[in-house]
Amino acid sequence: MTIKEKKRLLLQYNKIEENIELLRRDREKCIVYDTYRSPLRNDSTGGRPDGTVTEITVEKRAEDWEKLINTQLELLFSLRVKIEHAIHSLTNGTEQIILRLHYLGEIDDIGERHYLKVNELAERLGYSERSIRRYHHAALLHLPNIE
Repeated sequence: MTIKEKKRLLLQYNKIEENIELLRRDREKCIVYDTYRSPLRNDSTGGRPDGTVTEITVEKRAEDWEKLINTQLELLFSLRVKIEHAIHSLTNGTEQIILRLHYLGEIDDIGERHYLKVNELAERLGYSERSIRRYHHAALLHLPNIE
């Protein structure tokens, strides 16, 4: 596995997380549009107990959204475990910290994830940006294949 392939794989974590958030927002929009009651159902006249076609379709769509989001969550969890294991296997602690903060990020006080850039890593760890880049490159070389 080349360094480019390793970088691309590490960057996928952030993209999966963004995709999950977009799916959740889209699901919420659909729920807003779908939460009307069908005028065809009339409870006072003994309408169908299992609901109208519209209500059943709305429920099915909600289930489909949940399946899609759960699939993405499983993918995210699986990828994160593989990445964590690969990063943990590095023997150099500085390389581990750089990869964790750069690719997996850290969660702030309000629960948002932030990915540190080279200049932020240099400031936090007390190294020059050039040294951070060298450690980063070395870490990618030493990182085992993530599969």
